[in-house]
Amino acid sequence: MKSFINAADYVELAISECGKEECVKNKVVCLGQRDFHLFHYVLMGKGTLEINKKEYRLTKGSIFFIPAHVDAFYYPDKDDPWVYEWVGFTGSRVDSYLDELGLSADHPIIIDRNKTYRQYFNSIVKRYVNNGYSDISSLGALYQLFGEMIYEKSGDQTMSKTSVTVQLAKDFIKFNYRADITIEDIARCYVEGTAVYEDDPEAKAAITVLNKEIYKINAENVHGTELSDLYWKGRELSYEY
Repeated sequence: MKSFINAADYVELAISECGKEECVKNKVVCLGQRDFHLFHYVLMGKGTLEINKKEYRLTKGSIFFIPAHVDAFYYPDKDDPWVYEWVGFTGSRVDSYLDELGLSADHPIIIDRNKTYRQYFNSIVKRYVNNGYSDISSLGALYQLFGEMIYEKSGDQTMSKTSVTVQLAKDFIKFNYRADITIEDIARCYVEGTAVYEDDPEAKAAITVLNKEIYKINAENVHGTELSDLYWKGRELSYEY
């Protein structure tokens, strides 16, 4: 398998594990310290998280965060045991994303009030079930999850959701352009931005910057390579640069 396909092989954001659990009512998870972070999304039912000497009672739509190198206990409600999906992740940019969200062992809970986050957990777990590993599409879903969370947390209306998505795509390019990534890998990152190009000035500005980034990549590679062709694919998907 080419290394770029596996979502565990990336630097700035990588998926360590994922899954889904329908818990029996007497199951208690005693999670020891490990070298990656965890998100759990409660799909239904109820349960309790104990972390950093605090207790949190959680219901459907709750996300609980367990940082790397931190012990935690979590267990289902006896009358209405929870079902959850989880994803473990690490990477060089993760701390900045978590700081932006204000997540820590002291503040480990996010509520999916707008019901936008569940789809990304579903996508990550489904790809793993279908493939037997987390692939680059799974990683894309995790980027989108962080993008949605950061946008909703900031409440900054001067930066569109599209611009957040494109910024994360730029991060992906910056840290991975020397790896064996394909045209479609990057093109997929900003199709959403392209779709609203005519209606969103922020998207126009973000896509312009992104195309310039791709142009720099093109200049460093021999014409005819995948990364050279990426520039032309970017023009096709967005606008004439």
